[in-house]
Amino acid sequence: MNAVYGQAKVRLNLVVNQVQNIVINPDQTTLSLVYSSLEDYQRGVELIKRAHITVFSTEAFEIKVRLADEEFSRLDNSGVQKVKLPNVKVKASSSTPISAVSFPQANLNIHGSTLIRSNVPIMGTDFDVTYKGPGGNDLVPFVDKAKKVVYSNEVLFSIETR
Repeated sequence: MNAVYGQAKVRLNLVVNQVQNIVINPDQTTLSLVYSSLEDYQRGVELIKRAHITVFSTEAFEIKVRLADEEFSRLDNSGVQKVKLPNVKVKASSSTPISAVSFPQANLNIHGSTLIRSNVPIMGTDFDVTYKGPGGNDLVPFVDKAKKVVYSNEVLFSIETR
């Protein structure tokens, strides 16, 4: 007796597309550089945020950083006032060495600066970010008598194909 045999086929296509994503650590969406001492005003204040941003990119990329507004908003009882403040510097780093990735220091401004430059894809890698406020007594003119003053701005991160 002969066995009955049949066959059919299906074409399977794997369609791959470019994917790029950047995520800010949800526990680190509000940051403060606090000036409380003479040394803070002279040297500047530094804040290091571990695993601050996570990057996923299927190709070479740049992470850029910029301010949303050229001026900081002064938030107090007298209402919102706009003030141009000295530059805050930002620098990224990785806790593990990654070849073909560089970390130029960026000045926060509305034009944007490159924070991370990669010649290779990165799949879900965390990067630390250090924020360094101005020193050299540059912020002394913005102090108000006997009260705390908060100046605020939004920092925007973007990912772009290289």
